[in-house]
Amino acid sequence: KFGGEDYIAKQRREIENTIEREYMKYLQTPQNLSQDTRKLPTEESDEPDPVFQIAGLKKGVLSGRWYDLRYCMREEKTGNFSVQLADCQENSKLGISNKIRTNVSPLQIRRKPSKLKRQGLNDNETAAWRRKNHIILSDENPIFNPYTTFNQLNLPKNLRGAVENFVLPMPIQAQSWPVLMKGRNIIGVAETGSGKTLAFLLPIIMKILEMPVLGTNLVTRGPLAVLLAPTRELTAQTFQVAQSIGEKCGLICNILFGGVNKHRQTKRLRNGTHIIVTSPGRLLEVQRERKLSLSRARFMVLDEADRMLDLGYKEDILNITALLPAERQMMMFSATWPDEVAAFGHQVLKNPVTVMVGIRENVPLACPNILQIVEIISTHPTVRYMRLKELLRKYHDPYPHSRVLIFVREQHKVKNLDKRLREEGYPYSQCVHAGKTQRERLKSIRIFSKREHSILVATDVAARGLDIPNIAMVINFALPFRIEDYVHRIGRTGRAGAKGLAYTFFGRDDHRMMGKLKKVLIQSGAPVPLDLRKMRPRDYDRQTEAVKMDY
Repeated sequence: KFGGEDYIAKQRREIENTIEREYMKYLQTPQNLSQDTRKLPTEESDEPDPVFQIAGLKKGVLSGRWYDLRYCMREEKTGNFSVQLADCQENSKLGISNKIRTNVSPLQIRRKPSKLKRQGLNDNETAAWRRKNHIILSDENPIFNPYTTFNQLNLPKNLRGAVENFVLPMPIQAQSWPVLMKGRNIIGVAETGSGKTLAFLLPIIMKILEMPVLGTNLVTRGPLAVLLAPTRELTAQTFQVAQSIGEKCGLICNILFGGVNKHRQTKRLRNGTHIIVTSPGRLLEVQRERKLSLSRARFMVLDEADRMLDLGYKEDILNITALLPAERQMMMFSATWPDEVAAFGHQVLKNPVTVMVGIRENVPLACPNILQIVEIISTHPTVRYMRLKELLRKYHDPYPHSRVLIFVREQHKVKNLDKRLREEGYPYSQCVHAGKTQRERLKSIRIFSKREHSILVATDVAARGLDIPNIAMVINFALPFRIEDYVHRIGRTGRAGAKGLAYTFFGRDDHRMMGKLKKVLIQSGAPVPLDLRKMRPRDYDRQTEAVKMDY
């Protein structure tokens, strides 16, 4: 009986058994080893990665930067390490020795590139690499063959620290860097958490440092690079990354966004700036007051371009590009690729090279590292809240280093849910929504990111650009109205190669999302509930209306 208690109980058991099997594999891994001797899965292993290897929850070991160690296999020997590359077949084809070396730190071995890799891939290897990573390139000129190692980027010494925790570039980075280093405009489309920030930031900084006069000299007439972002949170986050890298090279970075004191922000511009991270509205406001000139800008980035169009920034972006010099390099990055974004990209960028990672049939591809679970459940708030408490007790409470992000559609429901969680055993719960001031939102996010065992209840204001490590689980208490927002929501977990879990409540109010949600689940290799797979929207309405559950 659809929606009846027996059906719901059976469905919950099936879902919990699926997660339990994955979780038991995590429990079977050695937990008493130190961080340096913990064995990690290899690409050769037939066993899937356990769901709760998300961040070494019990030991508090962050795995967000450990994803590249899947290319290495570390074995504990008596006092020594033995390191072996995991993909031996591919190495044999490339002529790389698979000899095991001992008495050498694994971290040293993983940072040492082979001579062949330093030379780059040939055309056949490039085609195979792109097929493996689901990359479509609009211009397959050999000069755009990917940089599959960091050495091919020829980073100066003071920039190498930005990538020291990574073994290999992410696919969007590897394919974007050769395009940008050749001076071409680019449109990059990739899933959330795929490393798009470093994809454009490192080439920009390298090119600024190469400028003989405008490089490290103090720029007093305006920025050399303008990075546009749609939200305050994403602007602040991109600025933090740019500042941490730029200050090592003597570059000055500044930030502009609304909701805070404008005088304090513009006061910092008096000392000059090389890179400015800003929202479109505040940038135009400051420019009209003649406190900033864009006449020297050589680089412009549109980050999260799809979101900027959703927020109505199209005219602002066109006005900003009109203020830039003709000789400029434009970069546009997005996590989704609807027709309106594609048309706008080709309107703003001249003859761009398009790099698409994992986008199929105009449906955004969710990160494959995220285990997506969709549960058909009543829309009654009490039923959903009781189910939420069950999930928290099982997958959050026992693990002191986990963080959970809960998404709700309406502001008042965010407040109510946060208040109820605080009153019923979760005093560390925080909430973020558009009704809060910028200072309050940043404070809540800061508390959530610093406190390991915490919960954040938010609207879609936190769905984009929020990059907080060790978010073990995302719960869609209510589905968004757009499939792109769903992908951005669940992309807050499983970032930078780590594992994540996304749990979604699906009710009769979500029938318009049914078709696209099924496509996202299928393309990501996620399980689709049997009833959702067979159901059509009109069937869903008829069945749910026929069953009136009494609460």
